[in-house]
Amino acid sequence: MGDSEVDPVAEAKAIMTPKKVLIVLTSSTALPDGTPTGFYLTELTHAVMRWQAAGWKLDIASPLGCSQIDPSSLDDARSSGEKASIAWAENEESKAMLASHLKLADVAAREELDYDVLFFPGGYGPVFDLPENEDSKKLVVKLFETGKIVSAVCHGPAALVNVVLSDGSKLLAGKECTGFSNAEEEAVGKAAVVAKGSGMSPGSCQDAMVDGPIYVCAPPWEPKVCVAANLITGQNPASAAPLATEVLYALDPLRKKYEPLRNALLEERLPIVKELETKKDEFVIALGALKQNEAANVDKIERLQMLSMATRDWLDGQLQTIDSKLERVAVQRQLEVDKYNKILAAAAAAAAAEE
Repeated sequence: MGDSEVDPVAEAKAIMTPKKVLIVLTSSTALPDGTPTGFYLTELTHAVMRWQAAGWKLDIASPLGCSQIDPSSLDDARSSGEKASIAWAENEESKAMLASHLKLADVAAREELDYDVLFFPGGYGPVFDLPENEDSKKLVVKLFETGKIVSAVCHGPAALVNVVLSDGSKLLAGKECTGFSNAEEEAVGKAAVVAKGSGMSPGSCQDAMVDGPIYVCAPPWEPKVCVAANLITGQNPASAAPLATEVLYALDPLRKKYEPLRNALLEERLPIVKELETKKDEFVIALGALKQNEAANVDKIERLQMLSMATRDWLDGQLQTIDSKLERVAVQRQLEVDKYNKILAAAAAAAAAEE
């Protein structure tokens, strides 16, 4: 088989096999000034929910094999109405998983790593226990150098700033990357807390990324994701979901191909549905007013009914067009899924016949 040819079975396996993610959390529980800390809730949940919905498998590890949610991030989630994230945090299974999970040292000691993605959520905790953690750095090198995705969001990139690759170069050297900006640190009053020399902090993400890496950022609180081959970083909590999507699309070509089309059609559909509901409400109100003196308004009622019917027919027609497109997208995607499943089934049957 020539180098340019693709093994259909290998391609089918790569596309159809659910991916596996190792999430590395902090075990820090307090900042140098004693303020409780941990990982930022929504930076974990927005990614976890996205990947679990795709059928991906997830493992969690930390330096001590236990981690806690930063209490302030729990407050933020409550104040912003993050019901799904709050439900995750209050779930007994989640609590048990955070109280006891894999230790980084045990994972790093494995000869073989079957993870497709390494992910570091933020929160202030990672700034103080991950930058100099040898097991964490060892995992990053192992996975990055075998082409796996290394990703981090907000303060999570602090775990990457001191990583040195096998050739002696810094992981972030010459690569476009991002993390919590100095402007954001100032806005939350934590610039002094993360300054270099405060505990084990390598400095703010922005300061730690200016000597070698190519640091970029958006205005405070706006999402920003940087993709440098298999290194993917996000700036702040708002960047967690977009980062998760970038990771997902990097490893799931079918989702990358069809999901944006579907989402665009759904966005196009939504205002039409709202307009249709509004027109129906307006018709009911107008008809009710005319019927107060129905005998004198027979002609007006008839015109109103005809106009309303014509408007609804037109809007229904638009919806039918969009729904037809949505159905075509779903059918096209399913045809590709069926194609790959048939390839895998045939390969399995051939292997069984040889036994």
